[in-house]
Amino acid sequence: YFVSDRDGTMNIWAMKEDGTDKRQLTKHSGWDVRGPEIDRGRIVYQLGADLWLLDAKTGVHRRITHDLWDEKEPTWTPAGDAITFASDRGAPVVLHPVKKPGGFGAYGIYQVRVADDSLALVIDTAGDDHSPAWSPDGTKLAFISDRGGAPDLWLLRLGGGAMKPLLRNQNPEARIEGPAWSPACDRLAYAADFRPGGEAQGGNLDV
Repeated sequence: YFVSDRDGTMNIWAMKEDGTDKRQLTKHSGWDVRGPEIDRGRIVYQLGADLWLLDAKTGVHRRITHDLWDEKEPTWTPAGDAITFASDRGAPVVLHPVKKPGGFGAYGIYQVRVADDSLALVIDTAGDDHSPAWSPDGTKLAFISDRGGAPDLWLLRLGGGAMKPLLRNQNPEARIEGPAWSPACDRLAYAADFRPGGEAQGGNLDV
């Protein structure tokens, strides 16, 4: 499966391993498909400000968020029964938003159940929380947040564990992206640029 704009808009396509039998699975126009994630033959993706779900075998797709909030960066839970994502649905609607110490940032991390599209809050801190990444065993959630005043990679251990920063970055202009777990759940890879205007470099750390 891959994303292509060969029809003028980024859509999801499929092909055989040898590159033959290319088939267009979604036919959206006006908004590009972004951030597709596959699990058990199902692909979740962002379209505009909403999340959609595609059954790759049948080609049936449906919208799973139905609101005016911005939903982005979807990822599957290890069990495959829910999708975790970042959303600004908890932020107040104001013309000129200004963060307040101890208040909530624009984005928090939420979860939607595939069975009934029910929503639940996972994390909402005083910063912007986004880019959720589950450990393969489902016991830890990594995410990016600037709750400490600068973007950092944070870790939440399920079962009552406290959230903690992993990089302890102090540069508010830094850029951190794409946390990804090792199969053994003991290391995290990420991309980071701690110099404004520089290029992102890869890194990894023990967790």
